[in-house]
Amino acid sequence: MSAKPPPLDDLQGKIPADALEAILSPVDSFERRIAALEPRLNRNSSNSSQPPSPEPHGAGG
Repeated sequence: MSAKPPPLDDLQGKIPADALEAILSPVDSFERRIAALEPRLNRNSSNSSQPPSPEPHGAGG
């Protein structure tokens, strides 16, 4: 039940530029990391060149 954030254009006049940059910089980093990790999430033994792990699910770390 999270509310949709206001458009960026609405925030630019209300939040100081340095604060906005401090907010958006990690968001950009997280978005890039998510984009890089999503293909790994969708990989399984039928569409990967890697064999299934011999460890039980949840083991290791």
